[in-house]
Amino acid sequence: MLPALDEITQLEVRLSKASYPIYIGSNILTTPSLISKVLGQQLLVITNAEIAQYYLTPYLAALAAQYPTLQIDSLLLPSGEQAKSFTAVETVINALAKQQHRRDTTLIALGGGVIGDIVGFCAACYMRGVAYIQYPTSLLAQVDAAVGGKTAINHPLGKNLIGFFHQPKAVVIDLNTLTTLPEREFRAGLAEVIKYGVALDPPFLNWVEQNLTQLLQRSGPWLQAMVGQALSIKAKIVAQDEYDQNLRLALNFGHTLGHALETQSGYQTLLHGEAVGIGMLGALYLSETVLGLAPQWRQRVQTLLQQIGLPITLPKAVQFPALLATMQLDKKALQQQVRWVLLTEVGCPQMVEQVTPAMLENMLTALVA
Repeated sequence: MLPALDEITQLEVRLSKASYPIYIGSNILTTPSLISKVLGQQLLVITNAEIAQYYLTPYLAALAAQYPTLQIDSLLLPSGEQAKSFTAVETVINALAKQQHRRDTTLIALGGGVIGDIVGFCAACYMRGVAYIQYPTSLLAQVDAAVGGKTAINHPLGKNLIGFFHQPKAVVIDLNTLTTLPEREFRAGLAEVIKYGVALDPPFLNWVEQNLTQLLQRSGPWLQAMVGQALSIKAKIVAQDEYDQNLRLALNFGHTLGHALETQSGYQTLLHGEAVGIGMLGALYLSETVLGLAPQWRQRVQTLLQQIGLPITLPKAVQFPALLATMQLDKKALQQQVRWVLLTEVGCPQMVEQVTPAMLENMLTALVA
């Protein structure tokens, strides 16, 4: 059932200590009443120049109109995955300190996954933890990164190696922000949607395939249904495994290879979703080798990625030894053993450690051509 155009989908991430709402709809960016219950007396809105040109002024105006007594500050950060650094963290902390923000402040992440990660990280650090709210403006952030409380910055040796679990107080998803998202970034975000279907919910995968034309056209009701279903899956998993100890690891399907590809390319060649798409094909190949998954699933996912316009082979500049070394730093690794999220069947993930170097070489070779 597709939602009506003026309908707001509301979900909840139910946690023992820090449950919070998710609002999904159109034209809700300038509806500050949605977050009235979780605001402090001070706000710092953090975004980048690309997002600010469209959304910062109307958002600040809406906040000031509804909450005239609040101290409302704003800050622009650089764009791109390279911005997830200690330099950005220092910039945010300096702004908070200079503008005398206290422990009752609230940080607002207005942007994609990079902004969300940096803001969440800073919220976890500043004065040993302050509140923050996610306003994700990219598809990738809306269906995945903004929900779940994972915050991180990058290290030259690996993506997201430095971070905290720090849950937001609310997530507000205005689907209208996707109208200004570049086409390449929108299509890359669909890789994370496919991940949910392949790893956890085959009927959802069927639905995405059947409605791909409307999704690529960014039709509002279809986007709202897609984002709502993806986050419904994620919210249930986060509620059961907040700190990534077992069940939640399934959400990393395709990410072991994907993150390594991003790191090795210096975050220049592949977008996150593009790397995850290739990573899913690698994980499906290993699922065939290790767990006997039927090969037709890899072909089906490959066809879907091609229909979206996403890459299905490794970049030519990738060096196998460097890529294998980077995968050894994967955050799921235990006792020097990389653990892979593989599938016994589509929708049935399993953590596997028995992946040999020879298997990895074969998998990478299969992704070259």
